Amino acid sequence: LRIESHTDSRGGGATNFRLSQGRADAIKEYLESHGVASSNILYSVGYGEDKLLNDCTNGVFCLDNFHKQNERQLLVILNYDLLF
Repeated sequence: LRIESHTDSRGGGATNFRLSQGRADAIKEYLESHGVASSNILYSVGYGEDKLLNDCTNGVFCLDNFHKQNERQLLVILNYDLLF
């Protein structure tokens, strides 16, 4: 697994990076505490606001639901063949 966390563009870039990294690390800790072997989690990464899904960047007015599209956490399965 690879754990990815993203924020919207509200707030400072450094703060958003730390926030997303903290979220990714919390997800990793949760999975490990519920039986997922740490060897199955390649890494957890916080991208902050670096990979926005829309044009809601700093200084651009956007409705909350557009900002929320950018706030996401992903669990990426890197080797699907090993599952089956």
